[in-house]
Amino acid sequence: MKGIGRQKGIGLFGFLALMFLIGFFALVTMKVLPLYLNQMKVSRAVHQVAQDPDNADKDQRYLYDRLQRRWDVEDTKILDVKDVNIVKLKDGRRALTYDYDARVNLFYNVYVVVNFKSEEPMRVVTN
Repeated sequence: MKGIGRQKGIGLFGFLALMFLIGFFALVTMKVLPLYLNQMKVSRAVHQVAQDPDNADKDQRYLYDRLQRRWDVEDTKILDVKDVNIVKLKDGRRALTYDYDARVNLFYNVYVVVNFKSEEPMRVVTN
C-alpha cells in the first residue's frame, strides 16, 4: 500500500480548477485586449494632433477634422472626435482631453468596463 507522502501531481478537481482559472483569464484577456489596443490608437492620434505646431492656434472644427482623418486611417471606432475636449490650462496653453468608458460583454450579462482618461497639452510655437 502506498502512503500519502508518496503521492505526486495534481488531482482531477485541482486540474479542473486550474483549467477553469486559466480559461477565465484567457477569456478576459481576449475580450479586454482590443479595448487597450484601440486606446493606444486614440492616444497616438491625440498626441500627434496636439504636438503638431501648426495646430496650436487652430479652432475646434479644424482640430476635430485632423483627429477624424487620423482615426479614419487607424480605424478607431470606440470614441468619437466630439468626445475630445479642448481645455485651457493654467499656464494659458490649450490641451486636448478625453475621458470615456469602454465596455465589453464578457459572458451572459457580465460586462468589463474600462475607463480611459488623458490630457495632452498642445505644443506652442516659439520663435
